[in-house]
Amino acid sequence: MDIVRQIVFSETGDPSVLFAQDADLKQPAIGEIRVHVEACGVEAEDIKWRNGDTSTSEPFPRGIGINAIGTVAVCGPGVQDHKVGSRVACIGVRHGSYATEINFPAHQAIEIPSNLSATDAAATIYKALTVEYLINRCVKVIAGQNVLWQQAADPLGRLAISWLAYRGVNVIGTVIDEDQRQRLLDCGCTEVVAVGAQDAAARIRAITGGMGVDFAFDGNGRDTFDLSLTSLKTRGTLVQYGQSSGPAPDLDISRLRDGGSLTLTCPRLPDYIAQDVQRHTASAAVFNALTQGHISPGKITCFALEQAKDAHFLAQSNGFTDSSVVLMTKGQKQQGAMQ
Repeated sequence: MDIVRQIVFSETGDPSVLFAQDADLKQPAIGEIRVHVEACGVEAEDIKWRNGDTSTSEPFPRGIGINAIGTVAVCGPGVQDHKVGSRVACIGVRHGSYATEINFPAHQAIEIPSNLSATDAAATIYKALTVEYLINRCVKVIAGQNVLWQQAADPLGRLAISWLAYRGVNVIGTVIDEDQRQRLLDCGCTEVVAVGAQDAAARIRAITGGMGVDFAFDGNGRDTFDLSLTSLKTRGTLVQYGQSSGPAPDLDISRLRDGGSLTLTCPRLPDYIAQDVQRHTASAAVFNALTQGHISPGKITCFALEQAKDAHFLAQSNGFTDSSVVLMTKGQKQQGAMQ
């Protein structure tokens, strides 16, 4: 066994419950690789896990973090698709990526281009993979269609807007704070609507010439579900991919029929990158979009690994709307914001 540094928590709660500790890490098992972590993104799922909003019987102390970017340090028995020194993204780490080293199934690791920095990859790849499967494979969004993107001011929303705008899609973004309007217009939104406005549904109808949108993408849940559903055109689709404001309300399925033969789908990323070919296809699309400039990492704020609680406080305070937040395993001082 080797000693690694990791972030854990012994009770659920606010960011102050996070602390660093030394831990034993076994040698990689058959089919696993040892990854020296360079950076890991702070995601909304990490906040839910730390808060106790995710059902689990896992004992304390619990690790945290679901994605990591790093370099292969050791290949376990039977590993042939990676070699020592390869730079990889580990997506779907089982709550434990906030660490200096991790073991990860080799066939799930995604090799990343040499011109993509660890910081940019950590800030972008999980969000970009999410957007890729939502707009390419869960549903196929094409030029000229109308899309509603709820909670569009966060980094995932802004990334989605940029990608869809490049494709020639008309994107209506919703915001809570009107101060975020110009940022979304700059990203490529056709129009921006305040989600709390009484006439929000009427405005969305008016923007689409009374038709409604082809697709509504909603990662918010409870607070925006009804607006998403009522904004759809006949035979439109609501893609309910998250519930950051709480679970969506119970649905009388007759609303789908009476609303115009509507479709509701509730996808999740792991089901769209479960197979090797799916991961390779998705990551190739993401890296191409980054290389071509169709999407970009945007603003990133970096913290040292042992400043995880500070990183979480920042992420919560700005609701992920100001910047992506990344933990770095090297250096002990906050590096501040950068583009």
